[in-house]
Amino acid sequence: MLEQDTRKTPDLYNLAHGILEGVERMTDVVDSMLDVSRIDSDALILKRITLEIDQILQRVHKGFDQALRERKISFETQGLEHLPPVSVDADLMQKAFNHLIMNAIKYTPDGGQIKVIGRYLNGSKPPQVEIAVCDTGIGIDPSMKDAIFEKFHQSGEVLLHSSGKTKFKGGGPGLGLAIVRGIVQAHGGRVWVESSGHNEETFPGSTFIVSLPVPQTTVGEE
Repeated sequence: MLEQDTRKTPDLYNLAHGILEGVERMTDVVDSMLDVSRIDSDALILKRITLEIDQILQRVHKGFDQALRERKISFETQGLEHLPPVSVDADLMQKAFNHLIMNAIKYTPDGGQIKVIGRYLNGSKPPQVEIAVCDTGIGIDPSMKDAIFEKFHQSGEVLLHSSGKTKFKGGGPGLGLAIVRGIVQAHGGRVWVESSGHNEETFPGSTFIVSLPVPQTTVGEE
């Protein structure tokens, strides 16, 4: 009803739309702060289920479908359907990949590409699945590869007053990658980034890799 009424008055509509965006942005920040607080105090409670990681990535992709189309960024996956099931907290793991995909969209220019690649490392002890989120974005300076996972870190110059979570170089509280690391480590895994450097003209891109252990029961069944 409010949207219908305000559309009749453009100025009022823009004001109402701005207020709603501000509320959503503030809610996201509060939720992220709570996540970080739980991670710092080792208070994450995992409700593990065994599922295929492809199911999580499909839900994440669906959530960003509109943003990807608006930014003309292609999104494709490779090898995820062949990965063995993993034991994870579905909601937390979806949140981790949500931050990784959002980060990839944010630092990839319009018309770029994001690819998610999965592979199974059966020779590792324990066996692992690796999920790599690759983008054709501005890349990361090698000296910042560890710092970007710290709280409140911002990579390069960002649009501090941007309200769009998926706008190119849109601003944010700098908590996303810290949350990703905390969630992945709580699952006994690790996350790291690979990039040849930071360049906003040549766009060398970056690859974030999440490695998760495979349950022994799953390994034994294969």
